[in-house]
Amino acid sequence: MGRAALTSTLLALTLLACGNPPVGEPPTGAIEEDDSAPAAVTLDGRGTFFLLREDAQGIHVRRANYDEIECPDGARAIECHVSTMRAPAIAAERVPETLFRGQLVSEGGEGVFVASEVWSPDVLLGKVPRGTFFRVEKADLLCAKAPCPSMRQAKLNSKAPAQYLQTLSIDDDLGTKERREAAIGEAHASAILVVGENNPRREGLSLEVKQYYRRVDAPATADLSEP
Repeated sequence: MGRAALTSTLLALTLLACGNPPVGEPPTGAIEEDDSAPAAVTLDGRGTFFLLREDAQGIHVRRANYDEIECPDGARAIECHVSTMRAPAIAAERVPETLFRGQLVSEGGEGVFVASEVWSPDVLLGKVPRGTFFRVEKADLLCAKAPCPSMRQAKLNSKAPAQYLQTLSIDDDLGTKERREAAIGEAHASAILVVGENNPRREGLSLEVKQYYRRVDAPATADLSEP
């Protein structure tokens, strides 16, 4: 599987460091869970994100970057079963491997997942890759001299400090060059979500992307209850 660091003057997939920005290993180990979902949702746009799975028993959700979560009934598990999902209307035709931002709540003794955002990949891989989920966005740094990083990463569902990126490397198999460049342009304009691995280097922190997700805009909502 090939890997390329797409570069251009405008999109700058290879990001240059400004002075000595913070560099090093991303946070490891268990993430301190914020049991207050509304508070976590306001945390720099990186909480709370869930992956969804459906089978004959219904809808199951698990929290990105977590080994287990607390379900609406108080039990702790890898994933939670919900009887109802309320989400943007675009989710009525759900795409596999999609990320949802939202909250798990209890209504009438039943688990309900209330999604506020839908983030879909450009290319389906058949499974969610192993790695850490990040929000990648413009760094908004004012540098006195070049070179200067233009992006930063923030770990989803985590209070760990954001880190500046020297290089963002996207796998060649993740869509066409035009789509990958469009995704990076979207990261500069707003944000994209990615799953990947960090590689600390002498010149700065690199993020090797195994999958990326772009936000799907849909203001309407739909009640996606189990049949």
